[in-house]
Amino acid sequence: MSIQIVASILYIIAIQSGIPPSPDLLSYQLPFIETNQHDDEAPAALTATPTNVTSSSHISWHAKSPWDAPPDTFYNASTTGSFQNCTSTTKTIIPVPQPSTSNSKPDIDSGVITISCHTIKYKAPSEKIYAAGPILIGVLSAAKGLGPRRRNYIRSTWASTEYTSSVFFLVAGPWDDIKDEFNFYRDIIWIDEEEVYQGEKSVLTFKTVSYFAIAHLLGKPPIKAKVGTRSVSMAGGWQHAIKTDDDSYVNLEKLHQYLLADKHTLKELNYYGQCPQFHVNPSREKTNKWPVSFQMYPEPRFPLYCQGAGFGLSRELVQAAVEGEHIANFRYMPFEDVSIGILTERSGAKYHATMIPGIKVFRADTQKERDCVSHAVPMTECYKGDNTWPPDARMSHHLIQHRVNDRQDMVNIHKSLGLEVHWVKTNV
Repeated sequence: MSIQIVASILYIIAIQSGIPPSPDLLSYQLPFIETNQHDDEAPAALTATPTNVTSSSHISWHAKSPWDAPPDTFYNASTTGSFQNCTSTTKTIIPVPQPSTSNSKPDIDSGVITISCHTIKYKAPSEKIYAAGPILIGVLSAAKGLGPRRRNYIRSTWASTEYTSSVFFLVAGPWDDIKDEFNFYRDIIWIDEEEVYQGEKSVLTFKTVSYFAIAHLLGKPPIKAKVGTRSVSMAGGWQHAIKTDDDSYVNLEKLHQYLLADKHTLKELNYYGQCPQFHVNPSREKTNKWPVSFQMYPEPRFPLYCQGAGFGLSRELVQAAVEGEHIANFRYMPFEDVSIGILTERSGAKYHATMIPGIKVFRADTQKERDCVSHAVPMTECYKGDNTWPPDARMSHHLIQHRVNDRQDMVNIHKSLGLEVHWVKTNV
């Protein structure tokens, strides 16, 4: 008798007895999704088994199309897709390499990692990442378009302070589009993926998850020390990794003061940001800005997650996600913020999304701004002819401010903190 069948029988007995099944049983009984598709193929049909088994009969559901919904009672209302694994038809997955356990510096900038059964080539300034810390900042940015200008705005303002050596830009697209800038500034983490930002092949998840994985693999090994009965990270490598976007301002001094304060020594802060403490259900409306097909995510709700404009992970959580092979094996989700919530839930019950003050996802935080965001209307169009946009720069009490309008807006926010602008040299 297979272990899956035994687990199913035990699961049924537990449910009928009113006893919550253990996580080990859940790992076998959560719905199995198999796509059997190559990266360049259209989504294949889903085959799944339910989580709300109430009898010995084993029900299967066969999706005929991406929007073919499962039966109403197929899933429990509380089911997330966090413990679903990706599948591969090629069987040539290259495992995520383990981080160095010695203090010898890595001497290469190129490597390969696996994310959701998909192998990704990358280039990163290994020596700079090795030496960085205690807080890393990863800035999502595009290789072309507004990307190069926005990166220089950041290099000239909030990344021009004493913390500049720990700021890295996360870029994809053709290597030839970025190689000169990569070699000139040595602050870019590049992955060999197409720059696609919409739909089920969005590169956002690959860029974001690659950043955390590469930072752990190339970062100096952390040194642990005992504080009471707990083991905490001390000097020896980065302790926190922040992810934000290139239209954001990061108050680095205040962020360091907050994250490295003594109050967080005993109470570990592992996953934090603007993190609503309620579960969000996937939107099945095709006209929504972020529609979620049943092919993509058949479960009825997402795990708890932090909004993508600014959030952070501890080294401990990233290590658990990498070395537990969750990053290599979780089922792909094109929404980067949901993906991090999935990885957090997979990595252990001790890790959870924590709301912290000072992460400003909206600028004016009005209903008008929220409506424009939900309908993908740029702020320049949303507030066209309105001299109240952008709002006055007020950054002294914030850690991260999203939706910075343009170059002048970035400069104004920087100067509001009493800091000078130091325009960087360009690589062209």
